[in-house]
Amino acid sequence: MKILELQKQNLTTSGVLSLLLLAILALSGFLPWLFGSQYLSGVLLVLHVTAAPLFALALAAWAVLLAHRHRFVASDADHLRALRLKRNVREFFGTDTAAKLFFWLALVAALPLIFSILLSMLPLFGTPVQDALLHWHRYSAFFFTVGGLGWLATRNNHF
Repeated sequence: MKILELQKQNLTTSGVLSLLLLAILALSGFLPWLFGSQYLSGVLLVLHVTAAPLFALALAAWAVLLAHRHRFVASDADHLRALRLKRNVREFFGTDTAAKLFFWLALVAALPLIFSILLSMLPLFGTPVQDALLHWHRYSAFFFTVGGLGWLATRNNHF
């Protein structure tokens, strides 16, 4: 019994730390863009670069720990079919299928998010490609944020 409580406490603690890192990354990444600056610089850049590898490690751990719980099963097909036919769209967001969909959206978006910025740090590409990689990083960060926030909003304490 104590082991389960300890595991739950560790998951809660790591979840809070992951959310804190996500908030730092989202605010430092999106605020300059929202206020008209095209690029990240200064203290916000230092915060962003410091939090990013820690969050990438946390994300990898969360992916391994939660992937099995978020696998799609036969009953999810019915929910997805109803969503495709635009029936019960509001009810769909109360299902486990919605949480699974957002979870996988976040994980799939995390791959170009991480690799686009890592590739731009290597001296392999010219300026146009590095600019394109930065745009990939921004767009995938947006979809990752949508997936992560959607997962948090729809997970219904089942996971």
